[in-house]
Amino acid sequence: MKTGANQYLKLAFKLIFLFVFFFLAAETSFAQETDEEETNEQETDSVKTGFSLGRLVLENPESIVTKYIYNPKLDRYIYNESIGDFDIGYPIILTPEQYLELVRKEGIKDYFKEKSDAYSGKKRR
Repeated sequence: MKTGANQYLKLAFKLIFLFVFFFLAAETSFAQETDEEETNEQETDSVKTGFSLGRLVLENPESIVTKYIYNPKLDRYIYNESIGDFDIGYPIILTPEQYLELVRKEGIKDYFKEKSDAYSGKKRR
């Protein structure tokens, strides 16, 4: 081989070696190790900060009238909330099955509320 070709090969070998070395060094330096278990879990802080506003539950005043009206043409029950002649919400239209299920749930809720109040000594209005 000629000396010019030998120097060219040495230079090419050095450049290829440096390119491979920097590529592998960059690959390992920017790699991020994550475990499968850690990615699915989020660490929670045991110290609670901030404040809680709580929840304020108020019953509707007596001026708001809620009623179910049966419409025989549609065979549907219409739930409506109004103050006088003014409707304050959208009407909810129920099938007879939905209406009976709702009445059943409200009856069960009232029954257990009454029993709970009696057990705790509260009077129910």
